[in-house]
Amino acid sequence: MAEPNNSQPLCPYCLAPIRIQSRDHIFPQFLGGKRKVDCCKNCDSVFGHTFEAEAAKILQAEHVFISSWGIPLRSADPTWKTAHVQDGKSYNLSVGQTGVKPELAKPVIKLDDEGRVEFGEFVDKKQADKFARSLIEKGKAKEVKLEVVPPPKIDLTGLSHTLVLGPDIRRAALKMCLALSTLLPDFKMEEIAEARLFLRGDRRLVPVNNTLAAYNIYEAIDSRRKALSHVIYVERSQSRVYGLVQFFGVTQLFCRLGMPKNGSGSAAIFASLDPVTGREEFSDISPLDLTEPPYLLSREEHPRLMEGWLKKYRDEAIKRGATHPPDLRRSSLEIESNSFRLRRPDEDG
Repeated sequence: MAEPNNSQPLCPYCLAPIRIQSRDHIFPQFLGGKRKVDCCKNCDSVFGHTFEAEAAKILQAEHVFISSWGIPLRSADPTWKTAHVQDGKSYNLSVGQTGVKPELAKPVIKLDDEGRVEFGEFVDKKQADKFARSLIEKGKAKEVKLEVVPPPKIDLTGLSHTLVLGPDIRRAALKMCLALSTLLPDFKMEEIAEARLFLRGDRRLVPVNNTLAAYNIYEAIDSRRKALSHVIYVERSQSRVYGLVQFFGVTQLFCRLGMPKNGSGSAAIFASLDPVTGREEFSDISPLDLTEPPYLLSREEHPRLMEGWLKKYRDEAIKRGATHPPDLRRSSLEIESNSFRLRRPDEDG
């Protein structure tokens, strides 16, 4: 297989010559990533509108959920769509300077018995002004009184978030590892052929045989980052090329990328992204030779290991100054094949 040259670089995701260049974030932009690698415009666009878009919904919701514990995770500026219902109204939740901020998900219009607009609540003044003008222009009102009211106090007791370890999250992690692997010394495109195959496969299929949930405790990884930070680690040894992704320092996915080629020496890169400060760090380190997680878990092991993740969420949140972290182990832990639900208990721990 031909290697890229200076006149015609190849896209690391599809191996096609890059005719229309794009710059793809190593840590996804929805997490606050900044550093980029070259790729073709088609791959960047397709990934961004398929599995990355779905992964963004899940991880941005998790970002807001963790922020509700009193941690200023603001770097990615996420919004959790229709996250909360109160008094019959749906609210989006985002992260502001003072914590989690509610915003109406859609306008609320109340009509009187004759079908006339009695009052309405809107996301912002601009939206309210537009609605008021339309009523006057259509002759349904001579004047409209607008009043700015503060958002209601949102009771987040019982707020729940389902973390889905399905094909979209797995492919997002796989792409992150693939992107970072291109920075390895003496990198060769053939080394990540296995990852490329699964990355571009049928998105309905979960690549479980090369992207594994890793419940192992990797102290060598955890000790190199701040609590709750996102991590990508990629290593090329004499026998394998693989990566590990941590989302918020807890959810771990082990990614098989491929096989080293003759003449490629051992190497490793560690990258972290702090969701509090937004700081990205990339460094070459000595290979850590991480243990690959088991392919299959028993029905008894799965809940027990997930309970370990829940404890780790609380422990890491406390390290970053959470003012009211819940004891998630007391939550209703609803486990399916590739997901589990996190619910704030009725009383915080």
